[in-house]
Amino acid sequence: MTIAEQLEAKGRAEGRLEGRAEGRAEAVETLRGTLLVVLERRGLPISIEHRASIAACDDPAVFQRWLLAAATTSTVDGIFQDE
Repeated sequence: MTIAEQLEAKGRAEGRLEGRAEGRAEAVETLRGTLLVVLERRGLPISIEHRASIAACDDPAVFQRWLLAAATTSTVDGIFQDE
């Protein structure tokens, strides 16, 4: 493989990594917004502490778990009890 081909391959790999990171960030923002909408629509008050936890989270799996809990919980505390 030539140096030019190596550099091109490295650039493609870096581009894929950047794309994945951007996609993950977009997914987290979407999940964050969805969680807040679900809680607000259900009429559940969201404290400053809960908002801070939601804002600090960057794990899509955690948001998915929180969203499932938000669908059935009677209080916002019920979403975060396992955290």
